[in-house]
Amino acid sequence: MAAWYNGSSHRIFDLTSFGNNANTMLEQFWVDLILNNQGRKCYFHNFGGYDSILSLAALFNIPGYSFKPIIHNGEIMSIQIFNSKAQEVLYIMDSIKILPGSLAKLAKDWKVETQKDHFPHYFNPLELYGKLDWVGVLPDYLYFEPKRTSQADYADMVNEFKNRPWSFLEVSKSYILGDVKALYQILVKFFTTLVSLFPICPLSALSAPSVGFKTWRTVQLPLLNKEGLKVYDLSRNLESTFRKGYCGGIVDVYKPHLIGEGYYYDVNSLYPTAMCRPMPVGAPTLVNLTIDGFLNGDFFGFVEPTVMSPDSDSNAGYIGLLPLRHNGK
Repeated sequence: MAAWYNGSSHRIFDLTSFGNNANTMLEQFWVDLILNNQGRKCYFHNFGGYDSILSLAALFNIPGYSFKPIIHNGEIMSIQIFNSKAQEVLYIMDSIKILPGSLAKLAKDWKVETQKDHFPHYFNPLELYGKLDWVGVLPDYLYFEPKRTSQADYADMVNEFKNRPWSFLEVSKSYILGDVKALYQILVKFFTTLVSLFPICPLSALSAPSVGFKTWRTVQLPLLNKEGLKVYDLSRNLESTFRKGYCGGIVDVYKPHLIGEGYYYDVNSLYPTAMCRPMPVGAPTLVNLTIDGFLNGDFFGFVEPTVMSPDSDSNAGYIGLLPLRHNGK
């Protein structure tokens, strides 16, 4: 199924209404979403990692529209959809980039009216009974995910469907509508809270860091400037230069195997440690360094070096992997 909700209206698209043709259903979903939400911003939770993979082929098959995506590290962050007159008709964004976390946890944390419901994700009536419009008893607990549905939750459902049949399609419709309603309510609460605290427009941000940076520039930066502290914004002209030097999550072993007795050591929290020490500030100046000038400690700043590693068979031995960015990864 596919569904959308905008606070006042909604539509649910059911595979059985389209001859079990997923592509046809998704094309109709996109057409309906665009026509009934002209000029809006539309959020999918985990769009880049899930929904886009399933649904974009159907969207791109619809004639009369053009698309402008923003892609980061191979994952779609957002897509602007334009009509034949080059007018933006829909702006798709990924809410998990702004509010990282599962929909169920976010709904609980933000205490919204609609909470994430329970569903037997491993129950497929098409495989078991040859049809999707199956009606019968509540599926066994083994078809539910234990991390999402506890035994107590299941007992409540058993009691709920004790005197009435369980319909796969009706439960599916209720489940997907609850998801889109919960996401809408979470985003409204989140954006309302942000706007009440800071004079920013969070709808223009694509990620949580973007919201944080926008807030800092709007609120904190003017206070620093008022105190005579100049903060140089390197993101506009030198971002690509410095970005190459930032890599996270590098795991390496300097001595993969010990011969005889020895010790293993683990080093962590290097970024927080570095941030507690002096860092270069002020307007950057480009200089060419000599080896002597670098080794005697006269230089303090960012370095873009050429590294000549020693042979692994030399006394220096294996010195570990040095990361580099290649094709955005």
